[in-house]
Amino acid sequence: MRAKAEEEVQKILNVLKSACTRFAQDAAATEVAKALEGSSPEQKTQLLDLLKEIAGAKSLEIVNGFVWGDDAAMRNVATRILGEWRSPQDLEPLAAACLKLAKGPHEHQSRGVSGYIRLARQFTFPEDQRIAMITTAFETAERPEHKALIFDIFARYPSVKMVEATMPYLANEAFCEQACKAAVDTAAKLQGRQPQAVRVMDEVLKLTKNAETKTQAESVRSRLAGVDEGIEIVKAIYGVDGKMAEVTDKVRELSAGSSVFDIGSYNAVFGDPAPNVVKTLKITYKIKGGPEKTIVCAENHPVDLPK
Repeated sequence: MRAKAEEEVQKILNVLKSACTRFAQDAAATEVAKALEGSSPEQKTQLLDLLKEIAGAKSLEIVNGFVWGDDAAMRNVATRILGEWRSPQDLEPLAAACLKLAKGPHEHQSRGVSGYIRLARQFTFPEDQRIAMITTAFETAERPEHKALIFDIFARYPSVKMVEATMPYLANEAFCEQACKAAVDTAAKLQGRQPQAVRVMDEVLKLTKNAETKTQAESVRSRLAGVDEGIEIVKAIYGVDGKMAEVTDKVRELSAGSSVFDIGSYNAVFGDPAPNVVKTLKITYKIKGGPEKTIVCAENHPVDLPK
């Protein structure tokens, strides 16, 4: 804070960043909070940027205080920093801070929407939570260009559930074509037979007016529909010894005669017979009435029944 030349300031800031990341986060953030008192606007900006490097609950709390503070210039700085936060450990409180900003009222409300969508797009979340965040972002955003930002998230995390998650947007006239493209792009990354995704492709083919999207949807649908290879599922059980669930009917539906199909999240499809334990799927099957064969699949792995 006593440095005069800009070059000297930058050298000291670099040293501070290195030093602060070696301290306990809250302790370092507390020292920065003391320095913020009585500092100039330029120094406040530099110190708030430093809090982004320190990260942690205390740092985020301090920055969020400036987001909702009386100083317009610092609100501008603090909302920018929320959108640049990189610490995975802070995802839940950061998402809450961005969502609060997105709901406003605040002159930088749009930054909250963009920041919230950035989290859903770039960071690791359980699939159901990511889908819920997409829904929340779409419902919260007021501008069409912000709502449209959700559609590139689906194909980044391809799964059957993510394809199905595009369905509500297909019925939205204003965003139908973007939703159709998102559904096709996501489904195109799946492997094996995918009856749920095929149903979504059927909807896309009914609704899209884009010739390229329609051609892609037809191709993806044909591949994911699979081929009946005469596979007969005799029995399928999922779980661990002593805690096995009968899932024969569901596996028959997914296979529909094909030897290759992707189940996605086994727990989501079959239920969870043994929480917090790694499970297996045991499938007994026949090929065109031949002898029975059995395969054991690791949890969440695509199924490929040897012929």
